[in-house]
Amino acid sequence: MEISNKSMTGNNAVVNCAGADIETGPNFYGPDFDYMQIDARDSREYNILEQHFDEVRAFIEAGTKESDRTMVHCVAGINRSGVLTTAYCLLHGNQSLLDTLRAVSSRRRCILSNLGFRLQLIRFAKKHGRLGSLTSCSSSIEPL
Repeated sequence: MEISNKSMTGNNAVVNCAGADIETGPNFYGPDFDYMQIDARDSREYNILEQHFDEVRAFIEAGTKESDRTMVHCVAGINRSGVLTTAYCLLHGNQSLLDTLRAVSSRRRCILSNLGFRLQLIRFAKKHGRLGSLTSCSSSIEPL
């Protein structure tokens, strides 16, 4: 199967975060798409942001124009793509980590079940001054 109609999907580029598990490859998407594959593991100990964030960010930014969109996927769309997408949105939005998580999870409900990835995201937000204030949290908000 080849996806060749960009207007049908709205995406111009694809990042496969689970290349060792899902080998779609650039031919699957066709010539209209830019393709990147990384072989990230979904394990608590795997430092996905340190190992892959800069290259994913560079790929997205190299091909991104105002109207372009990049699909970031893994096996289930929960952890690997979730942490990389949230980190990217955190740096490119003007929001705290909590507000970014709210925005991302409003589009994809089930993300970041990997505790190690959550902790990496907290450290990432702190490093970039986006941790925010805990006073903005309400007791009615459920933990991630």
